Amino acid sequence: MLKIDLSALKEAVDLAGRVVNTRGIIPVLSMIRITTDGDKTVRFTGTDTVHSLSVTVDADIQSAFDVCVPADRLRAVAGLSGDRARIKLDEERKKLEVSMGTSRFSMAYVDGADHPTMKIEGDPVAEFDAPGLVDLIGTVSFAVAGNKEHAQPYLQNVWVESDGTAIHLVAGDGFRLASNSLPLATQEFGVPISSGTAKQLVQLPVTRFRVFDRYIVAAGDRIQFIASRPSSKYPNWRRVFPKAVHSIKVPKAALAEICPIHRQFGTDGYVRFETEGRECVIQVKGDTDDIEVIVPITASSDEALLNVWLSADLLQQMIDQVSGESVEFMWEENGPQWPRMIQSGSWRGVLAPVKQ
Repeated sequence: MLKIDLSALKEAVDLAGRVVNTRGIIPVLSMIRITTDGDKTVRFTGTDTVHSLSVTVDADIQSAFDVCVPADRLRAVAGLSGDRARIKLDEERKKLEVSMGTSRFSMAYVDGADHPTMKIEGDPVAEFDAPGLVDLIGTVSFAVAGNKEHAQPYLQNVWVESDGTAIHLVAGDGFRLASNSLPLATQEFGVPISSGTAKQLVQLPVTRFRVFDRYIVAAGDRIQFIASRPSSKYPNWRRVFPKAVHSIKVPKAALAEICPIHRQFGTDGYVRFETEGRECVIQVKGDTDDIEVIVPITASSDEALLNVWLSADLLQQMIDQVSGESVEFMWEENGPQWPRMIQSGSWRGVLAPVKQ
């Protein structure tokens, strides 16, 4: 038997339950494993065999046990009001009982040994503390290709790479590429993480990372997340970024307004940019309606001639990553066929033009 604060139980179940597959065909994968650890802590673990998430919390443990119970039922009980829960086993009936005040709940359990375990073997390729790294994942993961968008497996992953002085995060779908970096001295490595792993990491308070041949392990205060590594390798992403020879800056607010409105006026999803002196003409064309907005160019390089059609939806997602009041477009050579780069601090994005 153990006693645990209900708030701690709820937090642990919510976290561990994030990687549980409640709709799968393997019953044990819809369960959370509860394991007592000594006489002061209890561990809650969920897995889908690709990810594993364990959370350790304080508890008053009077008898040890290791069992798995349905995640949805345990989550429902943990979400009720109360201060403290008492959890014990009825081994004769194979039931786990949770008591709170005058309320009592019971649910069937299976032995903890039936829960799949992700075994980590060998020494890590790299090991480092990187506070703030998970905050950068979302600034590039939006560019990952969906399962039906591209046949190249590597484009469905986020690439994480260290050159020894900084950790770089990269993602692209063949039409755009986004990158961000965190200055940090560590061992050199390169590893892909799936889009599913990226979605999990951005929600977790983890700062400690270990990279293995088959897994990535991320840890925080009493939390450990393990993710299997995809096998695909990213190509040389640095060569995608054009040399910034020409550039212009335009107000971010103007772009933020016109990109969404193309859905009402445009029919092809494209926005055209064309420079005219110290102004930039932005156009959206449809079969019967169109828009033309003229915005000032707040800064530009010499001989910068912008004449390009871009996907409005893809551009909008990149603009969302820009801090400040201006968006700077940069490119290597004048002409409609050259990719355009946007840069904001350590974040960079490249967007391919749409041929018209």
